[in-house]
Amino acid sequence: KTCRSSCKDSSSSGLKTGETVGATSRCFLAKLADGSEAYRCYRADCEGARGSHYRVIVGNGTASRCTTPGKFISFSGWSGSVACEDRSQVCNANGGVKTAFEEQRREKMLQ
Repeated sequence: KTCRSSCKDSSSSGLKTGETVGATSRCFLAKLADGSEAYRCYRADCEGARGSHYRVIVGNGTASRCTTPGKFISFSGWSGSVACEDRSQVCNANGGVKTAFEEQRREKMLQ
């Protein structure tokens, strides 16, 4: 139930179409164009500390807003969709992107 490699590690290889890695990337459940489900790395934007939503960004910047946990959102010009998590799981109190539990566990294992 996690991405196969770190979403924070810019040297990650084997990325699929639309995936991005970096400081604000997280592992999200995605429904792919062929109907299968997989965990993929996408950027998140918490849009400040007081929001009730956040955005998921695929590929070269196409974004969609997450407002409802568990809802799958789609992206203009992209096939497939991404499942929203609760904002409290993605964004910290300062409006930054949290490191996912799976990423924290992976980082500890690498130390």
